[in-house]
Amino acid sequence: MLGSVGEEGGPPWALPERPRWPVIARFTAAVVIFGLLLPLAATAYATTPLFAKPNGSQFQASVSASGARVFFVSSATNTPLYRARADHGRPSRFAPFGFWFDVRRNRFHLLANPSGFGQNLLIGRINDAGSLVYGIAGGGGDTAEAGAFAYRLDQGRFLPDMRALVGSVPGVNGVSNPGTLADGATVLALGPDDKLLLAIPNQRSPVALGPLYLVDTPRQAATLVATGIEYEPRVGASFTSVALDPTGARVAFSSAAQQAGSMLVDGLSHTYLRELPGGSLSALDRASGADGATADRDSYLKAASADLARVVFSSAASNLDPRADGRRHLYVRDLPSAQTTAVDVSGTQPGLAAGDVAGADLSADGRYAVFDSTASDLVRGDRCHGADVFIADLQTHRIRALTGRRVTRRRCDSSDPQISADGRTVTFTSFAGGLKDRSGRPIVRVFIAANPFTR
Repeated sequence: MLGSVGEEGGPPWALPERPRWPVIARFTAAVVIFGLLLPLAATAYATTPLFAKPNGSQFQASVSASGARVFFVSSATNTPLYRARADHGRPSRFAPFGFWFDVRRNRFHLLANPSGFGQNLLIGRINDAGSLVYGIAGGGGDTAEAGAFAYRLDQGRFLPDMRALVGSVPGVNGVSNPGTLADGATVLALGPDDKLLLAIPNQRSPVALGPLYLVDTPRQAATLVATGIEYEPRVGASFTSVALDPTGARVAFSSAAQQAGSMLVDGLSHTYLRELPGGSLSALDRASGADGATADRDSYLKAASADLARVVFSSAASNLDPRADGRRHLYVRDLPSAQTTAVDVSGTQPGLAAGDVAGADLSADGRYAVFDSTASDLVRGDRCHGADVFIADLQTHRIRALTGRRVTRRRCDSSDPQISADGRTVTFTSFAGGLKDRSGRPIVRVFIAANPFTR
């Protein structure tokens, strides 16, 4: 042997020959590496459109508790949506219809029956169980006038006419025809034992609804919850947020109207909790502490945990957080601890985020909050100058962006985020992709995303 480094018979500076891996070993290594990288790839591309290229906009998206079903309204007519519409007599093109999407089976379904009910569906939501869609619809077939509805998905049918079901309940009066359900009355929440929260329209105000009732349909009884509830003007005609706890004994809402049991007479919209049947009322939009100062600017309820132990609301108030800057920020109020905390805290500089919050939602356990914001300093690398959708882990105080870097390449505007009750699935609407309809108007699409904190 000439040297201790090289092979026997070779020069001492020669390196030993590397062993060749058998084909099976190389294949096994490739499979292992692919398995390690696949979760990362899935995480990086977790946000996807519900339908790639619709020829009409989609909006009013909501998701069931498990994320298995998504409801939305759309005027699109191209496949697969048009196939669903064609099954019911080819309704008029570009009329807004309600659809629900089965995520696991990748199948679209239309909310309609042969008589045409379901056309011009204006506002709707899917319940946590994914079994019902409820809200307000108008036009088409036997719904020439706007009215409240509830639709059972698995059976493909509407529940008994809401006008007949609720209109006869003592104490629920129509605006122009006492004793009947008013045109435009809206089911805002479904509770246990066929209880529902029903709002009567306010003909004097475009940003408010009239009385809010808790209706017990089996017992044909109604309880007045609020003399009026508010839309947030700058958010537009979104679904007004109210919350009903599982027992049907507590209701959260926002209102600028003078409420029974309230001493607030400042004319502002406040967020309240009504205890039933006693009727006691407490303001939730207050600084930390049981007797913290109530918000000195309008507040609007966005969502609540299932047990109403936590609520999230938006406000531009100056007295809820010392860092308040006049923008609309998102706050979470924890009722057991009486603590109020800002959610949209900047991740790149001290203080609250430099933008306004519009829509928001909360998981059933109150841990995850999703919201849209025009701020570009919530996370690093946000190059969007419009509204993005974010998710916050309220336990660890971390925030992640669901849009802004990859999804919205041409236009940033994303809004109306909703999160499933289990906190795993998020839906939102966005102008992402730069699609336009035949009239040249930008198309809004529904996107579905996985919660990055639970993957």
